[in-house]
Amino acid sequence: VGDALKVINEDDVVKKEKRRNNYKSQHHDDDTLLHQEDDDDNDNIMKEINGVANLVTKEKTQEVEEKLSSDTPPPMKMSDAVSIIAGTAIGGGFLALPSVTNPIGYFPSVLGLVLVWSYLLLSSTAFVEAVGLVAAEQQQEQLPKGGDEETAQGTGAGGTSVATVIRHAFGNKWAALGGIAFVAQMFAVVTAQVVKGALLTTQLAGVPYFVGCVVPTFGIGLFAFLSKPEVAERANTILTAMMIGGFVALMCSTVATGKVGPAAASLFQRANWSRLLPSMKASWAMPVFINLLCFGQAMPLVVERMLQSSSPNGDNSSSTTSSSSRSVSSPLSRARSAALVGSGIPLVLSVIWAAISTALVAPSATDPIKFLLGSSPAIALPVLLLAIGAIGTTLLGSFLAMGHFAVDIIANTKFGGVHGDHGDHDSSSTTTPTAWKKRVAEFSTVLIPCGLACAGPELYLPLLAFAGAYPTTILYGLVPSLAAIVLRRRANNSNIKAKGSERAALQSVTAPKLVPGGQPTLIALTTTAIGLLSASTILAIRHAMRAARLAFL
Repeated sequence: VGDALKVINEDDVVKKEKRRNNYKSQHHDDDTLLHQEDDDDNDNIMKEINGVANLVTKEKTQEVEEKLSSDTPPPMKMSDAVSIIAGTAIGGGFLALPSVTNPIGYFPSVLGLVLVWSYLLLSSTAFVEAVGLVAAEQQQEQLPKGGDEETAQGTGAGGTSVATVIRHAFGNKWAALGGIAFVAQMFAVVTAQVVKGALLTTQLAGVPYFVGCVVPTFGIGLFAFLSKPEVAERANTILTAMMIGGFVALMCSTVATGKVGPAAASLFQRANWSRLLPSMKASWAMPVFINLLCFGQAMPLVVERMLQSSSPNGDNSSSTTSSSSRSVSSPLSRARSAALVGSGIPLVLSVIWAAISTALVAPSATDPIKFLLGSSPAIALPVLLLAIGAIGTTLLGSFLAMGHFAVDIIANTKFGGVHGDHGDHDSSSTTTPTAWKKRVAEFSTVLIPCGLACAGPELYLPLLAFAGAYPTTILYGLVPSLAAIVLRRRANNSNIKAKGSERAALQSVTAPKLVPGGQPTLIALTTTAIGLLSASTILAIRHAMRAARLAFL
């Protein structure tokens, strides 16, 4: 535009100067005529300027729209969503299943696994609905008082994390408590995997338990934080393939042993149904099952990608008053379907794994994994590959996630290194941690679980049970159902208070109801979560009181 204006002005100056010289040379200066011609020239200039500006603006607008459309991520494939959900559930906790199912028996274990899977699946559906309610609430906030729904059609899907749902439903303080629950869950799971890895290292290498805790853990931590991201991702892929390959080989070796027939008969012989209920006589199996089958960590990513890839753009975003509701409903329904299929894979593998351990492990074995590693090479080698892959993927991914979390905490507090570009020390600004502070934050996420694991090998199952009983149940059981209830009620109250066109606009961006059974199901899920938390707390208090009595005797 600037170049065009420059050319137009130069040509105009030359033309006007020639015209003035002609008038003066002929001595027929007519000021009125000259001013009129000047005004005509100015009008012509403005028309040319406006024409050039409109042309350039239109071209630039088309370029921006093309760039935005090219930057829009492609829709997440259902297969990718299923693999993410299934891979999240299958981890280091997979090794704990024989320790729980072997004393219980096969059929009680299958019943417990199916019940837990059903509960987690319904809770994930409640989370998906809660995300849709948050998105609808954010769209409604964009509506003007007059209730023109078209102004809200192009709004984004909003946040999809558990913290965002908690913040919208209950407030910032409760979101902070959700962050604490997440940290507790991560440390409990990682510490349990460090304990299991130390036990395997001690058995295979004959080193002391302390060495088994420190050396492999710090080796994986150094590799995670000092390697390039693509190298760490490739290593994680190799470990995942090792875990899957070991499990497939273990199934084939089990069939080759010829023990399938006798093992199938033994499935009906052992059945300790009481372990599915909280009891002081034996450890409660349900919290371990919850931690084992939990896939809620993957749902925010799946929902976010599906909402982003299907968000309306351009003119299509305001074509009809129901387009917003459809644009939210379709991806949320796909996320619910992905949860159904993806969570079913770990359930099937767990049922098979329980059958294998029942077939191969003696009922008197205290550590089924140790027992299997002492079997023939055809059984021991697949179990070793399965164990290394499961523990390695869990530790590698958890260290990277917790290290990033720790660096973010330092960057948003006074402990950071550099404040902005001009040294502004405003408390609201983020900081860039110095290199050594970043390393300290990263390796503290390795040092803390390593130190906790050194307390003893008996922490393995209690840590997994704690993770399933408290942080996992709170974040992926209680929060989704309770948030959906609160957000549903808030949406209904907003529609009741609205009037006329405003009510019609609010109804046009209402999120779909996805939980089967509606409000009664959400209440049942919330009650179940509260019951699990209460039972675990009562058991913990009674165990603490028993330990205190024994200490004083």
